[in-house]
Amino acid sequence: MTAPVRLVDPLTGVSARVTEFGQLVTSPIDYSVSSQIVAAVDDLPYNLVAPEQGRSIIITSILLTANKNVGVNDATVTMYSSSTADATTGNDILQIELARNGQLTLTGLNLRIDKGLFLNVKTNDETVYATVFYYRVPI
Repeated sequence: MTAPVRLVDPLTGVSARVTEFGQLVTSPIDYSVSSQIVAAVDDLPYNLVAPEQGRSIIITSILLTANKNVGVNDATVTMYSSSTADATTGNDILQIELARNGQLTLTGLNLRIDKGLFLNVKTNDETVYATVFYYRVPI
């Protein structure tokens, strides 16, 4: 016995979709885009993503790589949100030590950066490559 069921967003009236094979379609709200920087100056904030009016940033993946120029004491890499692009501190998203030629890959994330905030990264050693994959949602 089956019961008629309809999944509907009460705010928009949009219904969930079922494929011809009976699979419920679930997916992110939008496709991710990437932004990358090379942090080559110690303790200088680098802006990865700027805010857009009325939209929050949703981070889906983070890739950090330290190259051969990183010293013996490793590179401290901090990713944070802040109200300005050149702020040296803010709300930390992550802080990690990367060894020479070290790498960090975080996938499957669903981290929200509040509307109006920049996504920045800085390091205390050179040279660190930072890539973030994200999409935006209206808030």
